[in-house]
Amino acid sequence: DGTFPATAPFTTDSFEINHDSIWQVQIGLTGTDVDAVVTLEQSADGIFWDSLQNAVAVDVPSNDSVTFEDSFFSGRYFRLVYGGEPTTGTISIILTEKL
Repeated sequence: DGTFPATAPFTTDSFEINHDSIWQVQIGLTGTDVDAVVTLEQSADGIFWDSLQNAVAVDVPSNDSVTFEDSFFSGRYFRLVYGGEPTTGTISIILTEKL
């Protein structure tokens, strides 16, 4: 459902971006007093992954969110990697197709 506990490092399942539309990815953090650091990764085939250049070690402030527009995306598949220190709280990712 796009919501993940920040109690341990994780990598989300990949999601596919159709570049015929405009997309926005919002990453939020709630339920903690500590910021989280996340990275968005991209892949052309869903097998080989690299970090999205403008989304490496992104600081997500506690009880706030950060947003990326698809003008920065070049891959077909994306996923979120949380490798930070385990904490309380929840990280959420929302993918929105903008018309």
